[in-house]
Amino acid sequence: MLELGAGFNPELTGFENIYFNGSLMGFSRREMDEKVDEIAAFADIGDFISQPVKTYSSGMKARLGFAVSINVDPDILIVDEVLSVGDVYFRQKSIRKMKEFMDGSKTILFVTHDLGAVKNFCTRAIWLNEGKKIAEGDPEDLVQRYTSFMTYGLETTSSGSTSGSKSESVNSSEKRDTRIIWTDCSALDSFGEKAVSITNVAFYDISNQRPATMLKVCQPLTPVKPGN
Repeated sequence: MLELGAGFNPELTGFENIYFNGSLMGFSRREMDEKVDEIAAFADIGDFISQPVKTYSSGMKARLGFAVSINVDPDILIVDEVLSVGDVYFRQKSIRKMKEFMDGSKTILFVTHDLGAVKNFCTRAIWLNEGKKIAEGDPEDLVQRYTSFMTYGLETTSSGSTSGSKSESVNSSEKRDTRIIWTDCSALDSFGEKAVSITNVAFYDISNQRPATMLKVCQPLTPVKPGN
């Protein structure tokens, strides 16, 4: 599905377009007779299935187009941002259907800006920018790199793999206030060239002299050194 409603004739009804799309894919009318009820049920657009497609909203076109494509049992399915227009119920139903499709050793090329869907659905990801491949690999890793790039214009780097001697760490050997619970940040991913690194972080409530376990939105914070 390279485009919503691709191959639909706006003058034909939903039912007629099911057969029309099937013929474009090489299916006979008899073959589509066996699939039409399942397609209509999956699209779930009610009586509009008997109305001309030109009266459909973009979401209804997406429902019908996806229902046709996923229920004709293709070996490879190309989905380009189709699920972005459906409601939550239809998106979840479509994702479940695609997972069943994948479990049958079929291939899905899923084009999307939905980072959650990439992490939860894809087994491999490719990051494209202006038509060029930036990176390819594990979805979780690529989503993190993509997010940092889009947010800060920088790619994440692994703090653990970055060179730098421990002696350069500010206050790393200073005696710390035992009342404050410091968290080691050295193993976390970071942004940029690491000219300066935050090695430890802690939140301390000066009103009750205890570690802070919860912060309010817009609550002011005062930075302190580990030796303070």
